[in-house]
Amino acid sequence: MKKKYKNKNKLTKHHIVPTSRGGKTIENICYVPGKSHENYHTLFGNMKPNEIIGYLVNDFWNGQEDWINKYQNRY
Repeated sequence: MKKKYKNKNKLTKHHIVPTSRGGKTIENICYVPGKSHENYHTLFGNMKPNEIIGYLVNDFWNGQEDWINKYQNRY
């Protein structure tokens, strides 16, 4: 991904659901530091929040429900 955020600490507008996937409302916007925004898209691309959760549970953690159940309430 091209590094488009020059000031990594400056807040940038982030669409929770990508606008290309229907997230065109004002309620869909949050502000995050440029570096975090860049990292988010590096990790998750154009995924919706529910797709990210599914990816983490099913692929990243490889279905390790015991680990998820043990630690889910700690954070």
